[in-house]
Amino acid sequence: MGHRRRDRLRLPGRTAVHAEFTVSEEQVSEIREAAAGGDKVLRWFHTELRDDDDEVVARVRKQIYVRRKRETTVPVSDSGAATSAARTA
Repeated sequence: MGHRRRDRLRLPGRTAVHAEFTVSEEQVSEIREAAAGGDKVLRWFHTELRDDDDEVVARVRKQIYVRRKRETTVPVSDSGAATSAARTA
């Protein structure tokens, strides 16, 4: 997954900062459906960065990039049989 980020700093982070992104089952289903044909899917998500005192130090907007794995070809051994390590996505 690729991503881009946009930040709005509110306070300097003087301790560790934490973020939590929540993606609903509905959003996951929508993204999967949009990516089913092999196209890339870009979605923005918003959250807050909080410090150890649970104060908001920044609000962030992060873009994720989703694309289904492309099918890989199955390697064939010299005997003509597919190897056991071969996988398809």
